Amino acid sequence: MSKVIYPVLISAIISMSGCASLTTPSAQSLSQVPVVKFGEAAPSDHITLYPAGASLPVLTSVKGSLFEKTDESTLNVTLKKNLYVYKQWVSFDGKSWMTGNKAITGNILMTLPGEKNGQDAGTLSAEFNLK
Repeated sequence: MSKVIYPVLISAIISMSGCASLTTPSAQSLSQVPVVKFGEAAPSDHITLYPAGASLPVLTSVKGSLFEKTDESTLNVTLKKNLYVYKQWVSFDGKSWMTGNKAITGNILMTLPGEKNGQDAGTLSAEFNLK
C-alpha cells in the first residue's frame, strides 16, 4: 500500500467552532479576553499563549481493534516563536490576528511498516510550517 499524505490546515486543529465569525476580532475586543499560558488553568473564554521555547507535550498513539498490543508515547516539542490562539485566530505578537490557515500550514504523513523494503518501521508524523 502506498503512503498516504493528508494535507491539514492548522486552523482545523486549533478551531472546533464551525460557526465562528469570519471577521477578524478587534484589538479592543481581544484586550478583554484573558491570556493564559499553556499549562495554566483557564476560564472558558480565553486566549492560549504557547510561549517560544516552552515544552509542549504531544500524545501519540496507535490503537484499535486490529491490534493485540497498542502503544502510546508523549513527544515534547518547542516553538520558535510565541503563538497566541483564540478560537480559529492566531497571532505571533498578541496584537495582529489572522485565521490559522493564513499563518500556518500542515501535513500528516502515514506509512505502513515494511512499505519501503519489507523491514522498515511505519511512519506517523505531523509537519507544521509558517507561511
